[in-house]
Amino acid sequence: SQPVKAGDTLFEVPDSAVITSEAAFADPDVGRDLRIMAAKLQTTDDRKGFETFALGAMLAAERVRRGRGAGRGQVRGAGLLVQAAY
Repeated sequence: SQPVKAGDTLFEVPDSAVITSEAAFADPDVGRDLRIMAAKLQTTDDRKGFETFALGAMLAAERVRRGRGAGRGQVRGAGLLVQAAY
């Protein structure tokens, strides 16, 4: 191995692999609800962190769609029902 120099490119991520809040808002299961929640945010402080939340919600929906965590959540209609596993 060799030392990495400042400015060296370690790896590249293509634009097609980047997940954005727009993708979350377009998600078929949680997008509609996320758009409704986003529309209710009034101030910059209200919006802080919401994009991160939206991405997390979309990734959680994808996990449920792929069957991980079976029995803890299900896709219903236009929304996602997530049940706590306590």
